[in-house]
Amino acid sequence: MLRKGLILLVVSLTVILAVTQAQAPKSSTDTVFYNPHRVDPQVASARRRTASEQRSIGSGGRTDTPNPLGADAVVSATSLAAPKKARAAYDKAVRQIDKGRPVNLARAGQYLEEAVAEYPEYAAAWTKLGQLKADTGDPDGAIAALEKSVELVERYLPPYDALVWLYMAKEDWDHATELAKFVLDINPLVAKMRWYQAGCAYESGRDDEAIVLFREIQNDAEAAKQFPQTHLFMGLIYAKRGQLAEAAEAFKLYLELDPNAQAAAAVKQQLNEWQQLGAL
Repeated sequence: MLRKGLILLVVSLTVILAVTQAQAPKSSTDTVFYNPHRVDPQVASARRRTASEQRSIGSGGRTDTPNPLGADAVVSATSLAAPKKARAAYDKAVRQIDKGRPVNLARAGQYLEEAVAEYPEYAAAWTKLGQLKADTGDPDGAIAALEKSVELVERYLPPYDALVWLYMAKEDWDHATELAKFVLDINPLVAKMRWYQAGCAYESGRDDEAIVLFREIQNDAEAAKQFPQTHLFMGLIYAKRGQLAEAAEAFKLYLELDPNAQAAAAVKQQLNEWQQLGAL
């Protein structure tokens, strides 16, 4: 009877997490693996900076760090070859995106469409167009634009961030994993791609693989700060297996690292109920 009650509590916590995922988080670390209904504020902010075109997700999501592999250099030849008219349209789009209002984003989309029509090989413009479409609720259009960028310059990394989570939103775990691994093969330090890869493993029921990936993130000091949720999901895996001591330890670490997380109340409730049941 006790074990049955514990399993029900774990399921309850999982349901709570699924509900809170669709709500605006109180903490920047509350995004689970992806959220097709809400743009990651850090990603959106990075996209709105003109300087972001000189960066890459090779920095592991930290947009102030230049990509050590110089992935932007891969695309520089195509960008430099852009005709003046296409480049002008692209620059206008970036300025409109910086303003951030819906009317400005609509204009930005028009300018980006002009840029790629004028110069179809413009990988940076296809990327920006795909990111914009993702941010404004057109996932299919976003995927098409981002895939076009990847088709033009496969090792140009900026399209992959949005592309991976768009495929995760479609629950295409295999394709999302393939893309994340491709980026990690270029630069193993991309923490966000390791997180996405772990998320795909977790969602696909490959718990052992997910645990290995979560631990890899935890062993990287910077990545561990960026993704404290690794402890939360390791706790869920352990709880599902009946390893409640390990689950409780993981949950406590999660609360220690992110005490104001949206899931914190549910996690605390779970720990308290386990304590009351004498399971810990």
